[in-house]
Amino acid sequence: LKPENFKELEARDFIRSVAGATGGDKLFTFASIVVLEVSYEMLLFAQKSMLHSLTCCWYEDTYFNDISPHYSTLAYHIIRAVQYEEAVAQNTKLVRRALFYIARVLEKTSIFDEAERHELMQKSEDFLKLLPKDNRAEQEIALQAAQAAAYVG
Repeated sequence: LKPENFKELEARDFIRSVAGATGGDKLFTFASIVVLEVSYEMLLFAQKSMLHSLTCCWYEDTYFNDISPHYSTLAYHIIRAVQYEEAVAQNTKLVRRALFYIARVLEKTSIFDEAERHELMQKSEDFLKLLPKDNRAEQEIALQAAQAAAYVG
């Protein structure tokens, strides 16, 4: 978007500028949750997939020194990226990233939080089906090890 687009969106009260930007960049946030949700729902699936994938990349680049506190956020966004990817069958790299972050979250999820663990395992089973059969075993073992780590740790 061009600077004048941001000014117009701000004048119409769709977005608001946020203090604390670094490097001369100006940060913006949606003016309300309704504007955010309507804007998001208007995106095409491919745009949603790209948005979630780029969000993952930003977290990976920004927190590369210690990304572990952000595994849940990364899992959330990469799961959405896979769900909205229309050509997901050909994008095994994206599916593997999703499975990796799901495994990291499973390692840290309390064994008592059965609802979250069940939801994550269901997503991982769905994603495993998207991989070629010869690539599934390694991913399945990693997920089982992640589940076991929660019980041991």
